[in-house]
Amino acid sequence: GRPREWSLTDAVNRVLPGTAFCLDRQANSAEDITRTAILDLMNRVIDAGLIKHLWLAVPCESYTAMWLQTLTSPFRTRSEPDGASRMPDEWKGYVARHNAIGRVGCALARRQFLARGTYYIENPADQGNTASPFFQWARRRHAPFWITSFFRSLVADTRPSYATTTMCGWLGRFHKPTTIASAGPGAAITFAWNSVQCKNYQHLARVTDVTDSGRPLSSDCLLYTSPSP
Repeated sequence: GRPREWSLTDAVNRVLPGTAFCLDRQANSAEDITRTAILDLMNRVIDAGLIKHLWLAVPCESYTAMWLQTLTSPFRTRSEPDGASRMPDEWKGYVARHNAIGRVGCALARRQFLARGTYYIENPADQGNTASPFFQWARRRHAPFWITSFFRSLVADTRPSYATTTMCGWLGRFHKPTTIASAGPGAAITFAWNSVQCKNYQHLARVTDVTDSGRPLSSDCLLYTSPSP
């Protein structure tokens, strides 16, 4: 479909017209990579060496540290990053859906690596890792994508490099520490992104801000609403 204005795909095509395409489930439900037809198509073009750089923005809703505003995530823990064992069935389905997308994403990344291409996976930084400069005591229970079993399996097979940056460092409205894991011949391009950080913490907005009518200032906040048990 048509990429969203100033999305990564749109930005690349403005510089190098016709060189990038995207599958955007949020914009078009038919572009769901867990669908057999879509996944088969991706596997074929990757195996044919037609994709030089594969960027995977795995949905972050069930991994975000935003949940920790209520002290702990209702979906995942650091000891059970693939899904907490004690949660309502409705939530289990929500987590299972996100895990399915994460597994497919990791499978595509592995395939891209074996085809001698480069993959990049983007998701919120691990703010519960005490060894990280982005560690926050209030978010010590954060259970991010990076500690799931399926991503750890990808790590064992491809040994990716990591870069962590802040979205406000790229003139985004929110702070949002974000990590990009990458492996393949083009992975070094991400190294410089570690230096793109927030300089003054005077963000244009916080993801928790609301309008006068009470609507979340960030449309993404709507995705963080807790499903009813």
